[in-house]
Amino acid sequence: MLFTEKIGRNELDSNLDLNNKGKLGQALLSMRDNLNEVTKQNEIQKLQEQKRNWVIKGLAELGNVLRSNYDDTSELYFNILRTIINYINANQGGFIILTDGDKGKILELSSSYAYDRRKYLTKKIEIGEGLIGQCAYEKQITDITDIPEDYINITSGLGKSNPRNLILVPLVINDELYGVIELASFEVFDEHTIDYLTQSAESVASSIASVEINNKTKLLLEKTKVQAEEIASREEEMRQNMEELEATQEESSRKVEHLEQIIAELRKSKEKKSG
Repeated sequence: MLFTEKIGRNELDSNLDLNNKGKLGQALLSMRDNLNEVTKQNEIQKLQEQKRNWVIKGLAELGNVLRSNYDDTSELYFNILRTIINYINANQGGFIILTDGDKGKILELSSSYAYDRRKYLTKKIEIGEGLIGQCAYEKQITDITDIPEDYINITSGLGKSNPRNLILVPLVINDELYGVIELASFEVFDEHTIDYLTQSAESVASSIASVEINNKTKLLLEKTKVQAEEIASREEEMRQNMEELEATQEESSRKVEHLEQIIAELRKSKEKKSG
């Protein structure tokens, strides 16, 4: 088969015998190399586009979860965690929320998810304490492949194993921390997965901020309602007291009038007897 026919079939690794080919042979080889380079660049661009689309699709799926209405915030946090874990094929993870503790802000595990089942754990972490606390303090993604011994075990059908990759994602928006998502996997997270997690974190942080504002507004409205009911109750009590006072005054007036009438009659009777 001729060299040009092979190139036409996109066989860009084809070789050409340059014996007696001269400038034409050199031109053909240059054309092959140029086509080969263009093909490689197109493949790279196609792969990058696929990765961008994968990130966009994942953010859209997460957005559907964030837009759903949940009466229980822990249920919202669990579904966020489950959606992220399933999309990036992680093996387990934890959703840690920044909340009020006895001595200030503290990190508290809200939800934990592993191998398609829910795990109920209780864990509180000080900011700056351990890997999670340090991630919260620095507000930067922590990507760890050299995981400390016995830091975390992944339970599967094959028993317990140490993960190959641990990633801690701070939930930050406008430099305000709302929590940390911890993810562990047997596989190493690639660059576009970390890009997805970075963008997801901002969306989740924004959602938590909205939830907190809504909860505070709800509590304020409830408090205002209670205060209004208390004021109305006190006003009703005062009204009743005023009515009772008026009734007492009217009764007293009647008694005074009655006494005055008796006194007047006694005086008349006395005057008649005297006359």
